[in-house]
Amino acid sequence: MSLARVAVGGFLFGAAACTAVQQVRPAEFIPLHSPDLVWVATSDSVRSVTRPVIDGDTLRGSDLGEAVAIPLKNIRSVRAKAPAPDRTTLLVAAVVAAGLYVSKRGGFPSGSYSYVPDGDCHCVGDVVAGRE
Repeated sequence: MSLARVAVGGFLFGAAACTAVQQVRPAEFIPLHSPDLVWVATSDSVRSVTRPVIDGDTLRGSDLGEAVAIPLKNIRSVRAKAPAPDRTTLLVAAVVAAGLYVSKRGGFPSGSYSYVPDGDCHCVGDVVAGRE
């Protein structure tokens, strides 16, 4: 596996690893992060709300092109894609470990090894039977 493939894979993993869908406090999170989409749970439904804004004591946005206005007091929970520091830490640790491995070993194992015969037969049957 080439170093370029590892870097691309790490980048793609990193793009997903640094955020996660999680429960947020709408009155604090929405004005600060301006998310494109949140999921709002009330006592009777869960709705996706695009371009949400907090307007006084109401969460406003749209759902499938239809205007949505939900009083904050009626909201049970709000979920949104938010920063995930624990995933970011894990990503950084994995990248550092892979880098150390590559620098020490000179690359990742390819899975193919060459066998140089030494005159003795090391047949699979002999190894299984304990005769090497």
